[in-house]
Amino acid sequence: MAQTESDDDLIIKSGQWTSLQKQDVSCTFSLAINPNADTAMDWLQILDGPLSLEARDLGISVSRDDGRLWFEVVLRLSLALMHVLRIPIFEAPMVRTVAAEPGKVGSWKAVCQRPDPALVPPKVFEGVLKVAFKLATWCSTADPDSSEDRQRFFQFIRNDIRRPFAKVIPRGKSTIEVLRVAHRLNIPYLPLPGGAFQVGMGSAGCRIERSTTDHDSALGMRWTKNKTLTAQLLRKGGLPAPRHVAVKSVVQAKRASAHLGFPLVVKPSDLERGEGVTVDVQADNLKAAFNRAVKRSPSKSVLIEQQVPGVCHRLFVLDGKLLYAVRRLPIGIYANGQSTIKELVNAECQSQQRMPPWKRSGIRPLDDLAFQMLGRQGWTADTIPEAGRFVALRRIETTALGGVDEDVTSTTHSANVRAAIEATKLFGLQVAGVDIISQDISQPWNSNGAIISEVNYAPLLGGGEISRSYIPTFLKTLIRNEGRIPIHVHFGSSEAVVSAQEEWKGLVNSGLRATFVCSQKVLMSDGVPYIMTLDSLYDRCRALALLSDVDALVIAVQDDEFLQSGLPFDSVSMVHDTGGKLSSHQEKRLLVDKEASNVRRVFNSWARCAKTDVSEA
Repeated sequence: MAQTESDDDLIIKSGQWTSLQKQDVSCTFSLAINPNADTAMDWLQILDGPLSLEARDLGISVSRDDGRLWFEVVLRLSLALMHVLRIPIFEAPMVRTVAAEPGKVGSWKAVCQRPDPALVPPKVFEGVLKVAFKLATWCSTADPDSSEDRQRFFQFIRNDIRRPFAKVIPRGKSTIEVLRVAHRLNIPYLPLPGGAFQVGMGSAGCRIERSTTDHDSALGMRWTKNKTLTAQLLRKGGLPAPRHVAVKSVVQAKRASAHLGFPLVVKPSDLERGEGVTVDVQADNLKAAFNRAVKRSPSKSVLIEQQVPGVCHRLFVLDGKLLYAVRRLPIGIYANGQSTIKELVNAECQSQQRMPPWKRSGIRPLDDLAFQMLGRQGWTADTIPEAGRFVALRRIETTALGGVDEDVTSTTHSANVRAAIEATKLFGLQVAGVDIISQDISQPWNSNGAIISEVNYAPLLGGGEISRSYIPTFLKTLIRNEGRIPIHVHFGSSEAVVSAQEEWKGLVNSGLRATFVCSQKVLMSDGVPYIMTLDSLYDRCRALALLSDVDALVIAVQDDEFLQSGLPFDSVSMVHDTGGKLSSHQEKRLLVDKEASNVRRVFNSWARCAKTDVSEA
């Protein structure tokens, strides 16, 4: 059993947007048995496979003492558990010390770095760490190949992580996937209120929340939330839109069906994810389809829509260009030419059971709906389709029922791409998922009766392998210079301010919108003082990095504030020591030589990340 407590010692750490006054966490734990670290890591692979591969440099070695080895396993597991909560931290907390407690056999005291509290509240991390100790002990003796142990493992996470910490889980799955790639590309990011993030600094960055950006129109978002308004705007823009009628009663639904003709699609007018949708509706099941849709609709409004032949295709548009396109097939399997459909489905179901429930595809054993769909395709459960043939188990793809994506980026006709781009512009969006129902996406929409069925705000990004593969391009399109601006630091006595202001003026004269900042003032590129409510230099630096009109930052440092606050950025472009006496930030006195040496040591370590060498006076 482990106990955690706050450690009051402040450690200087240059990390990804290191937060103010980051504390360490100390804990005591006992090794009552000889836990198997390798087995625990096998469970970690099940929980967070992609991240396990990213953490090949974890450095766990059997030659280390058992306490340190086990503590690193626990911290690695705590990182995976934070990912279950979609907390975007991608490096396990650093181990500070691990020491055996004198006179207590098998008892250890350890200290680790606390993750950035701006990303994970301290109480949440401490709670997750306690669960990680408990879970790691269980994992070390459990069998990863046992279906019973796997179910216990997933139940443990549901009961001890997902439910207790449900309130900290942000909405949407895209944000953590985007930030995972940003971390891999060494692009800095900073949390903002409401689950949004600043990705990149100053003018080199942008703000995102899920897949949306700060350039997406609020009006466009409102239009996309209502299918009736979406269709109206598409028609006004000269784009192919669905024909439908909004109704609120069965009587109105019947009138609409007489006008539109069968078959129909019946769906809530104000829901996404395919919720409450029925296709292939005829007169005999119109009432049931209406009741299903109206029951799910928050506004109790239902769309009776003329059904268009074809398959839904998602065209992901970014900044006026097509990022990628996929054919959205219903949940199903691909034949291997040797196994029956029943055998293929059972094998896939077993494979999915090895995964965490929140990562499963949604496939299930053959049921009545699957048998109906097989019958439509002329198959039975015992059919052996030819290798590579896709076997659909549902009529349509929905988020609720699952689906399979096929990359059709290279085969999508340019006229369809143009229609998706124009629809995105029409809605005032920088990012959109445009759904086109087409019998053949390689043919222009106007040749085969294709329509734009929906324009989606905040389309899922990173939900599957195809989508994840385009995230690097997504970030590189939105962010320039790897999300970094020039940051020049001058530290020393009064000469630091003089030197920094001279450089700031030179950068401004060169055409850059450079900002000068010190503990006393902030000057924007136009020379006008920027009055701020923030007093600390750390907070001022972080605030200026949020401004889109800052191309470069010149910082003058005259005291030891950063020893207490931590460094505001993980790297800088240049550090220049102007010499002279440094001051104490808290005591308002000059630092003695030993104290000043400590400050210079910190700045010199910061400069190792700089593109130019440190210039000492």
